[in-house]
Amino acid sequence: MSKDNPNFLERLNNISIGRPGRLLAFFTDGFSLHGALIHAGLGGQQVQAAGTSAAIDYRNAVADVISQLRDQGMKKLPRKAALISTSAISALVWLPVKADTLRPREQMQELVRWELEPLYAMQGNQWRLGALLMGRGCMTREQRIAVVEARLANKVQGADLGSNRFGELAIEMGFVSKEHVDECLALQEKLIHPDDDIVCGWSPQEPPEADAETDSVQSPWLVAGIGRSYLNAWASAFRRNKLSLEWLYPALGAGFASLDKKVAGDFLYVDVAQEQMSVMHGRPGAVSSVRTVMLDEGRASVEQISGLCRDECGADTHHVYVNGSSEALKSLTPELTEVLVQDVFFVSSEGAPAQ
Repeated sequence: MSKDNPNFLERLNNISIGRPGRLLAFFTDGFSLHGALIHAGLGGQQVQAAGTSAAIDYRNAVADVISQLRDQGMKKLPRKAALISTSAISALVWLPVKADTLRPREQMQELVRWELEPLYAMQGNQWRLGALLMGRGCMTREQRIAVVEARLANKVQGADLGSNRFGELAIEMGFVSKEHVDECLALQEKLIHPDDDIVCGWSPQEPPEADAETDSVQSPWLVAGIGRSYLNAWASAFRRNKLSLEWLYPALGAGFASLDKKVAGDFLYVDVAQEQMSVMHGRPGAVSSVRTVMLDEGRASVEQISGLCRDECGADTHHVYVNGSSEALKSLTPELTEVLVQDVFFVSSEGAPAQ
């Protein structure tokens, strides 16, 4: 890879958020951009200022957030930034490579890319027009479902496909304006790159005890990937704001490592976003499984979460942790505890387990 296209994901292990100092951290769910100035000291990490932008243009979105941070008195900001994105994907794969006999970067890139391509193709489903309109607050989930049902009814009645588009129906039903639809279609073009090359990163994991005692040629690797065009677009946006994008993390599962010092033994970490959900099993440095599924019209149910957890739960699983921003999701914790017959904890916005 040329110097003009650095592999940010390969550098994840070098991030130094835990050391004393300051870091600009950004998060994008595809609908908007959130940014914060984080100070890491001996007493832990503290958010000193935060901002949000709904601008579609990436450069303008970064500029908006930076302006908000400065308005809060943060005049001198760090030049390095980290970005957490729902467009980045992660998985656990078994590769014919041992951690102590790492292959050349080009070979590792090809091995990982081959494994990630099916998952990357699935990622485009989260950027459907209804998802974008809902994610940007232009319509409710109930309205989104109503449009989907109207489309199905029209299809049964033999309606012309050209007049049965989601956006046109949503406008006709009075849920959104044409400006909202056009705005989200423009955003959709930035998010979907089905034929894009995948830039990959990888980290070796401890194999299960049974495999560790054998001479198996396969080893577990926690891998991540992001579309090159998407990555370059964000890198350019930061650069044009005189910042350097140094690290990029997949959003789903990003909080898994934060439980390192709080949990003994293996656990399940369920991460729920608007359009998708993932569950990781194991412990930091020894992830044993990662699964990602798409959600129906932007909401996870007890049945979906419990079903996924049962599939991944093992005899060595001590607890289940659920992370998400929805109050409705938090309210599911007691029901999940009863269904799974496991201690289920909702992870607070600060990353700590909440009873």
